[in-house]
Amino acid sequence: MLLWTLAFFSGGCATTSPGIVTGDGGAISEREIAGLLRENPLKPDQNLGVSLVRQSEHASVHLVQVRWAEKPHIHTTHDLTVFVIRGGGQMTIGTDTKPVRKGDVIHIPAGARHFFVNRGGEIAVAVAVFSPPFDGKDIEPVK
Repeated sequence: MLLWTLAFFSGGCATTSPGIVTGDGGAISEREIAGLLRENPLKPDQNLGVSLVRQSEHASVHLVQVRWAEKPHIHTTHDLTVFVIRGGGQMTIGTDTKPVRKGDVIHIPAGARHFFVNRGGEIAVAVAVFSPPFDGKDIEPVK
């Protein structure tokens, strides 16, 4: 069974940007995200960018940028939770496609076919949490 989880984190105030609190008592701040985006910009012809933000023994946190779209794929051994922080588009999990936008949270269980298509005018940005930590190898293209 695939689970769609959609939630908006507003920090208690409608004018506050979404924030992600971490288990070490810190947070992944807007400033940290802006710094990672400055240090790792997509080139004009580059579709995807992935930057490691944090890692523990049990999970890794990555900043993901999508200019156009991902190709359908699976992660055989990794659960994935995605926090959309800029832009939006459509996320397909299995055969189910839903619109997603800033503030949405998507859970993708290991082995589920999925992909994101950017439908906005800007690069979509998300924080992706893989469990166990993602080593860059567990990605299998599928139709």
